[in-house]
Amino acid sequence: METQESIHKGALAASKAQDQQRHGSWRSRDTGRMQNGETLFDARSDKAEEGIFTCVPSVLTPGRCIPLHRIPVQALEEKAAAGHRGDSQRFTLQPVTLLVRPRGKPIRNLPEAASLTLLSSTADLYQRLAAQSGCSVHRLRIIKGSDGSGLPNSKDVTIDRTGLRDQSTVYVKDLGPQIAWRTVFIVEYLGPLLIHPLLYLLRPYLYNNAPASPSSLQTLSLILISLHFVKRELETLFVHRFSLATMPARNIVKNSAHYWIFAGANLAYWIYAP
Repeated sequence: METQESIHKGALAASKAQDQQRHGSWRSRDTGRMQNGETLFDARSDKAEEGIFTCVPSVLTPGRCIPLHRIPVQALEEKAAAGHRGDSQRFTLQPVTLLVRPRGKPIRNLPEAASLTLLSSTADLYQRLAAQSGCSVHRLRIIKGSDGSGLPNSKDVTIDRTGLRDQSTVYVKDLGPQIAWRTVFIVEYLGPLLIHPLLYLLRPYLYNNAPASPSSLQTLSLILISLHFVKRELETLFVHRFSLATMPARNIVKNSAHYWIFAGANLAYWIYAP
Protein backbone atom coordinates (compact mmCIF):
# COMPACT_ATOMS: atom_id res chain seq x y z
CA MET A 1 0.00 0.00 0.00
CA GLU A 2 2.83 2.40 0.91
CA THR A 3 4.66 1.55 -2.31
CA GLN A 4 1.58 2.27 -4.41
CA GLU A 5 1.08 5.63 -2.69
CA SER A 6 4.74 6.51 -3.21
CA ILE A 7 4.38 5.79 -6.91
CA HIS A 8 1.32 8.01 -7.05
CA LYS A 9 3.12 10.87 -5.27
CA GLY A 10 6.08 10.58 -7.60
CA ALA A 11 3.85 10.66 -10.65
CA LEU A 12 1.99 13.67 -9.27
CA ALA A 13 5.24 15.56 -8.66
CA ALA A 14 6.40 14.84 -12.19
CA SER A 15 3.09 16.00 -13.61
CA LYS A 16 3.26 19.23 -11.60
CA ALA A 17 6.77 19.93 -12.86
CA GLN A 18 5.72 19.43 -16.47
CA ASP A 19 2.65 21.61 -16.04
CA GLN A 20 4.67 24.39 -14.39
CA GLN A 21 6.97 24.47 -17.41
CA ARG A 22 4.01 24.67 -19.81
CA HIS A 23 1.49 26.81 -17.95
CA GLY A 24 3.17 28.38 -14.92
CA SER A 25 1.82 27.62 -11.44
CA TRP A 26 -0.23 24.41 -11.10
CA ARG A 27 -3.35 24.05 -8.99
CA SER A 28 -6.30 21.73 -9.53
CA ARG A 29 -9.85 22.35 -8.38
CA ASP A 30 -12.32 19.50 -7.88
CA THR A 31 -15.47 20.02 -9.95
CA GLY A 32 -17.13 16.65 -9.54
CA ARG A 33 -17.26 13.46 -7.49
CA MET A 34 -15.98 10.03 -8.41
CA GLN A 35 -18.77 7.48 -8.71
CA ASN A 36 -18.61 3.68 -8.82
CA GLY A 37 -14.84 3.58 -9.03
CA GLU A 38 -14.59 5.75 -12.17
CA THR A 39 -11.16 7.09 -13.01
CA LEU A 40 -12.54 10.36 -14.36
CA PHE A 41 -12.15 13.76 -12.73
CA ASP A 42 -12.70 17.20 -14.22
CA ALA A 43 -10.13 19.79 -13.18
CA ARG A 44 -8.96 23.24 -14.21
CA SER A 45 -5.43 24.60 -13.76
CA ASP A 46 -4.70 28.29 -13.20
CA LYS A 47 -3.47 29.08 -16.69
CA ALA A 48 -4.34 25.96 -18.68
CA GLU A 49 -7.49 25.40 -20.69
CA GLU A 50 -10.11 23.03 -19.31
CA GLY A 51 -9.00 19.41 -19.50
CA ILE A 52 -9.36 15.92 -18.12
CA PHE A 53 -6.88 14.47 -15.65
CA THR A 54 -6.28 10.75 -15.64
CA CYS A 55 -6.67 9.70 -12.03
CA VAL A 56 -6.18 6.80 -9.66
CA PRO A 57 -8.01 6.39 -6.33
CA SER A 58 -6.12 7.72 -3.33
CA VAL A 59 -5.20 5.08 -0.76
CA LEU A 60 -4.93 7.52 2.15
CA THR A 61 -8.08 9.51 1.38
CA PRO A 62 -10.97 7.31 0.17
CA GLY A 63 -13.29 8.97 -2.33
CA ARG A 64 -10.57 11.24 -3.75
CA CYS A 65 -8.21 10.72 -6.63
CA ILE A 66 -4.67 11.66 -7.58
CA PRO A 67 -4.30 13.44 -10.97
CA LEU A 68 -1.47 12.03 -13.06
CA HIS A 69 -1.72 13.69 -16.45
CA ARG A 70 -3.90 16.35 -18.09
CA ILE A 71 -5.40 15.81 -21.55
CA PRO A 72 -7.31 18.75 -23.07
CA VAL A 73 -11.01 18.13 -23.63
CA GLN A 74 -10.82 19.44 -27.20
CA ALA A 75 -8.13 16.92 -28.13
CA LEU A 76 -10.16 14.02 -26.75
CA GLU A 77 -13.31 15.16 -28.54
CA GLU A 78 -11.40 15.32 -31.82
CA LYS A 79 -10.19 11.77 -31.27
CA ALA A 80 -13.71 10.62 -30.48
CA ALA A 81 -15.10 12.29 -33.61
CA ALA A 82 -12.38 10.70 -35.76
CA GLY A 83 -13.28 7.24 -34.48
CA HIS A 84 -10.16 6.68 -32.37
CA ARG A 85 -10.90 4.45 -29.43
CA GLY A 86 -8.01 4.51 -26.85
CA ASP A 87 -8.30 7.68 -24.75
CA SER A 88 -11.77 8.62 -26.02
CA GLN A 89 -13.29 5.38 -24.74
CA ARG A 90 -11.41 5.61 -21.50
CA PHE A 91 -12.86 9.05 -20.77
CA THR A 92 -16.39 8.33 -22.07
CA LEU A 93 -16.09 10.91 -24.83
CA GLN A 94 -17.40 8.68 -27.62
CA PRO A 95 -20.45 10.19 -29.37
CA VAL A 96 -23.87 9.10 -28.14
CA THR A 97 -27.20 9.58 -29.88
CA LEU A 98 -30.26 10.64 -27.90
CA LEU A 99 -33.71 9.97 -29.34
CA VAL A 100 -35.83 13.14 -29.21
CA ARG A 101 -39.62 13.07 -28.99
CA PRO A 102 -42.11 15.97 -28.49
CA ARG A 103 -44.29 15.99 -25.37
CA GLY A 104 -47.68 17.62 -25.71
CA LYS A 105 -48.22 19.69 -28.81
CA PRO A 106 -45.81 19.09 -31.72
CA ILE A 107 -42.76 21.34 -32.06
CA ARG A 108 -41.97 22.39 -35.60
CA ASN A 109 -38.50 21.36 -36.89
CA LEU A 110 -37.69 19.43 -33.71
CA PRO A 111 -34.99 16.87 -34.68
CA GLU A 112 -35.61 13.18 -34.09
CA ALA A 113 -32.14 12.65 -32.61
CA ALA A 114 -29.26 14.62 -31.12
CA SER A 115 -25.62 13.51 -31.04
CA LEU A 116 -23.34 14.62 -28.22
CA THR A 117 -20.69 13.17 -25.94
CA LEU A 118 -21.28 12.00 -22.39
CA LEU A 119 -19.16 14.89 -21.12
CA SER A 120 -21.26 17.46 -22.98
CA SER A 121 -23.35 19.61 -20.67
CA THR A 122 -27.13 19.63 -20.57
CA ALA A 123 -26.89 23.29 -21.65
CA ASP A 124 -25.29 22.05 -24.89
CA LEU A 125 -28.31 19.79 -25.45
CA TYR A 126 -30.74 22.66 -24.83
CA GLN A 127 -28.84 24.97 -27.17
CA ARG A 128 -28.68 22.36 -29.93
CA LEU A 129 -32.40 21.53 -29.80
CA ALA A 130 -33.36 25.21 -29.59
CA ALA A 131 -31.22 26.09 -32.61
CA GLN A 132 -32.58 23.24 -34.73
CA SER A 133 -36.23 23.80 -33.77
CA GLY A 134 -36.07 27.59 -34.03
CA CYS A 135 -37.46 28.05 -30.50
CA SER A 136 -36.00 30.11 -27.71
CA VAL A 137 -34.03 27.93 -25.34
CA HIS A 138 -36.19 29.24 -22.49
CA ARG A 139 -39.35 27.82 -24.09
CA LEU A 140 -38.05 24.26 -23.94
CA ARG A 141 -38.18 21.74 -21.11
CA ILE A 142 -36.31 18.47 -21.60
CA ILE A 143 -37.50 15.38 -19.70
CA LYS A 144 -35.86 11.96 -19.36
CA GLY A 145 -37.96 9.22 -20.87
CA SER A 146 -36.84 6.66 -18.29
CA ASP A 147 -38.19 8.30 -15.11
CA GLY A 148 -39.86 11.56 -16.20
CA SER A 149 -37.40 13.79 -14.37
CA GLY A 150 -36.45 17.13 -15.89
CA LEU A 151 -32.97 17.99 -17.15
CA PRO A 152 -31.60 21.32 -15.88
CA ASN A 153 -30.30 23.83 -18.40
CA SER A 154 -26.87 23.97 -16.78
CA LYS A 155 -23.27 24.06 -17.94
CA ASP A 156 -22.23 22.25 -14.75
CA VAL A 157 -24.34 19.09 -15.33
CA THR A 158 -23.03 16.57 -17.87
CA ILE A 159 -25.04 14.12 -19.94
CA ASP A 160 -23.18 11.32 -18.17
CA ARG A 161 -24.29 12.56 -14.74
CA THR A 162 -27.96 12.54 -15.76
CA GLY A 163 -27.79 8.81 -16.51
CA LEU A 164 -28.55 9.20 -20.22
CA ARG A 165 -26.77 6.78 -22.54
CA ASP A 166 -26.66 5.98 -26.23
CA GLN A 167 -30.19 5.56 -27.67
CA SER A 168 -31.83 6.98 -24.53
CA THR A 169 -35.08 8.85 -25.15
CA VAL A 170 -35.74 12.41 -24.05
CA TYR A 171 -39.03 14.29 -24.37
CA VAL A 172 -39.16 17.99 -25.22
CA LYS A 173 -42.05 20.23 -24.12
CA ASP A 174 -42.84 23.69 -25.47
CA LEU A 175 -43.59 25.94 -22.48
CA GLY A 176 -45.09 28.66 -24.65
CA PRO A 177 -44.14 32.37 -24.79
CA GLN A 178 -41.82 33.39 -21.97
CA ILE A 179 -40.93 36.67 -20.31
CA ALA A 180 -37.77 37.47 -18.36
CA TRP A 181 -38.14 37.64 -14.59
CA ARG A 182 -36.29 40.96 -14.56
CA THR A 183 -38.93 42.39 -16.91
CA VAL A 184 -41.69 41.02 -14.65
CA PHE A 185 -40.36 42.94 -11.62
CA ILE A 186 -39.89 46.11 -13.64
CA VAL A 187 -43.51 45.98 -14.82
CA GLU A 188 -44.80 45.21 -11.30
CA TYR A 189 -43.08 48.21 -9.69
CA LEU A 190 -43.92 50.50 -12.59
CA GLY A 191 -47.64 50.45 -11.69
CA PRO A 192 -47.43 52.42 -8.42
CA LEU A 193 -44.86 54.77 -9.99
CA LEU A 194 -47.40 55.75 -12.65
CA ILE A 195 -50.66 55.60 -10.67
CA HIS A 196 -49.66 57.71 -7.63
CA PRO A 197 -48.47 60.81 -9.54
CA LEU A 198 -51.48 60.51 -11.86
CA LEU A 199 -54.06 60.53 -9.02
CA TYR A 200 -52.08 63.25 -7.24
CA LEU A 201 -52.39 65.55 -10.25
CA LEU A 202 -56.00 64.64 -11.04
CA ARG A 203 -57.31 65.24 -7.50
CA PRO A 204 -59.53 68.23 -8.39
CA TYR A 205 -61.24 66.21 -11.12
CA LEU A 206 -61.65 62.93 -9.21
CA TYR A 207 -62.99 64.17 -5.85
CA ASN A 208 -65.86 66.52 -5.11
CA ASN A 209 -64.92 69.65 -3.18
CA ALA A 210 -61.21 68.81 -3.41
CA PRO A 211 -58.96 71.83 -2.78
CA ALA A 212 -56.83 73.00 -5.67
CA SER A 213 -53.63 72.37 -3.75
CA PRO A 214 -52.82 69.06 -2.02
CA SER A 215 -51.87 69.01 1.62
CA SER A 216 -48.25 68.76 2.73
CA LEU A 217 -48.95 65.22 4.02
CA GLN A 218 -50.23 64.14 0.63
CA THR A 219 -47.18 65.62 -1.09
CA LEU A 220 -44.84 63.92 1.38
CA SER A 221 -46.67 60.60 0.85
CA LEU A 222 -46.21 60.88 -2.92
CA ILE A 223 -42.49 61.57 -2.55
CA LEU A 224 -41.87 58.66 -0.15
CA ILE A 225 -43.92 56.13 -2.15
CA SER A 226 -42.22 57.16 -5.40
CA LEU A 227 -38.74 56.89 -3.83
CA HIS A 228 -39.60 53.44 -2.48
CA PHE A 229 -40.55 52.01 -5.87
CA VAL A 230 -37.71 53.81 -7.69
CA LYS A 231 -35.35 52.07 -5.26
CA ARG A 232 -36.95 48.72 -6.09
CA GLU A 233 -36.60 49.35 -9.82
CA LEU A 234 -32.91 50.16 -9.42
CA GLU A 235 -32.37 47.03 -7.30
CA THR A 236 -34.05 44.96 -10.01
CA LEU A 237 -31.79 46.41 -12.68
CA PHE A 238 -28.45 46.39 -10.87
CA VAL A 239 -28.61 44.21 -7.72
CA HIS A 240 -31.00 41.27 -7.97
CA ARG A 241 -29.96 37.94 -9.49
CA PHE A 242 -32.66 35.49 -10.52
CA SER A 243 -32.43 31.71 -10.20
CA LEU A 244 -34.76 31.26 -13.18
CA ALA A 245 -34.42 33.21 -16.42
CA THR A 246 -38.06 33.37 -17.49
CA MET A 247 -41.67 32.60 -16.60
CA PRO A 248 -44.77 32.09 -18.80
CA ALA A 249 -45.76 35.45 -20.30
CA ARG A 250 -49.45 34.88 -19.49
CA ASN A 251 -48.67 35.15 -15.74
CA ILE A 252 -47.56 38.79 -16.00
CA VAL A 253 -51.10 40.09 -15.35
CA LYS A 254 -51.57 37.94 -12.25
CA ASN A 255 -48.15 38.85 -10.87
CA SER A 256 -48.62 42.58 -11.47
CA ALA A 257 -52.18 42.82 -10.10
CA HIS A 258 -51.07 43.09 -6.46
CA TYR A 259 -48.85 46.12 -7.06
CA TRP A 260 -51.01 47.88 -9.65
CA ILE A 261 -54.32 47.42 -7.79
CA PHE A 262 -53.50 47.36 -4.07
CA ALA A 263 -50.24 49.32 -3.78
CA GLY A 264 -51.22 51.54 -6.71
CA ALA A 265 -54.89 52.42 -7.28
CA ASN A 266 -56.33 51.41 -3.88
CA LEU A 267 -53.63 53.10 -1.80
CA ALA A 268 -53.54 56.25 -3.95
CA TYR A 269 -57.33 56.71 -3.87
CA TRP A 270 -57.42 57.02 -0.07
CA ILE A 271 -54.19 58.97 0.34
CA TYR A 272 -55.10 61.77 -2.07
CA ALA A 273 -58.79 62.03 -1.09
CA PRO A 274 -59.77 65.37 0.59
